[in-house]
Amino acid sequence: MPQTLDLDRLKREGWRQQGLLVVSAEDSRLDWVERQLLNQIAERLYGKREHAHG
Repeated sequence: MPQTLDLDRLKREGWRQQGLLVVSAEDSRLDWVERQLLNQIAERLYGKREHAHG
């Protein structure tokens, strides 16, 4: 039987062991200011996101 992947556990371990942060810019646990800060950092490092049109 295949193992189910616990994404939150994987993210937590990545942060604690490697200093890697994986978080959605739309994560409801973050307030507006935190989401804006994440977006600013991400855009600086990786450029603007492509948005689907339609």
